[in-house]
Amino acid sequence: MLSIRNWSAYYGQRKVLGPISLTFEPGKIIGLIGQNGSGKTTFFHSLLGLLRVEGEITLNGAPVTQKSLVYLGLSGSFSDRDLKRRMDEIFEENFIYNGKSPIALSHDICCRIGKGLTGREQLGSLSKGMQQKFSLEMLLALDPQILLLDEPFDGLDQIGIETLKQSLKDQSQQGKIVLLTSHTFSELDALLDELYIIKNGDFHSVENKEYLTEPGGIARIYKREMG
Repeated sequence: MLSIRNWSAYYGQRKVLGPISLTFEPGKIIGLIGQNGSGKTTFFHSLLGLLRVEGEITLNGAPVTQKSLVYLGLSGSFSDRDLKRRMDEIFEENFIYNGKSPIALSHDICCRIGKGLTGREQLGSLSKGMQQKFSLEMLLALDPQILLLDEPFDGLDQIGIETLKQSLKDQSQQGKIVLLTSHTFSELDALLDELYIIKNGDFHSVENKEYLTEPGGIARIYKREMG
């Protein structure tokens, strides 16, 4: 269980988030929605230790470590010349190395997604959906307990969206905690276990879970709450 207590984040001396207290159960996919600048990405950055914070965050009663979580803004496409460079960047973004070889890991991931790429080949031939899946697989290989995904569906076609949604469901079934943001609410229909609407740095839980399963339900509750 991820427990966040009296959590606030600051840019310099200015408070930009909180205080908030939240609890996220294992095996859940949790959506965070709100207007631009409401605090979604700020929340992720605070969990990653990129901002000055106050409060306490624990995972199963112990302090959260960088090995426990990974972050990826999946909206960007591959523009690197080879696989190793991209993998090194993602590992560096997450402050996690764990002694794993990016090239050895790339071979295993390529086999799993059914692509015969080698560690020195370009990734430009992959569809954006496969690029997203590849990026996610790289992070999942680190065996995190918490996934922070910022706008993961941005730019994907319908096949890519469904592929990514299934990957996230698979992870939740393995007991992972998946936190994600999206500005396109239809992509969240029938995916989320919990939903929070963020307004001015405050988190408002959607208690009526029927909104999460009905087509267009998330858009309706968002419009009502934002009024």
